[in-house]
Amino acid sequence: MAKKPTQNDDNSTKIKIQEMIFTASTPYAEGHSLTALEAKALNQTRCENLRNNFAKTVKTAKEAGDLTVEQMQDLQAQFSAYDQAYTFAERKAASAVDPVEKETWKLASKAVMAALRKKGYDPKTVEESKLESMIAGLIAKDSRFEEEARRRIESDANVAGNALDELLADAA
Repeated sequence: MAKKPTQNDDNSTKIKIQEMIFTASTPYAEGHSLTALEAKALNQTRCENLRNNFAKTVKTAKEAGDLTVEQMQDLQAQFSAYDQAYTFAERKAASAVDPVEKETWKLASKAVMAALRKKGYDPKTVEESKLESMIAGLIAKDSRFEEEARRRIESDANVAGNALDELLADAA
């Protein structure tokens, strides 16, 4: 994953290109007057973000079947509201994820998906925030997911350690 460029005090940023570090100027600051081309580039980026962020909503609606005129108007209204509320946001820095937490989430996620299917729901049609809420709730309610995740991580580490010991012994 690419690292977020770091802003320096001298209106420059260090960026990595093909594992090499370069200094790039960062001439734009709050209050900067934009040229027509700069405004066009920002508007294009904004539209791309709107499209990318709203695509799942449209895909879910289309998967439910042919859209009626009313449904299309409703989608347009939802998009318009999203468009009006949208602002550029700073990217979240990638943070290290605890392997046990990651495995716990994976196990609980599989359980939620299976439960939804068993009850006749297609998990793809459930809003992502609702799915995340269900998964988090299941993890909070049932400690067995974390216990199983911890067991799996420890088992994997033991297997890898044993294999490494064997490889090192063979190499000696």
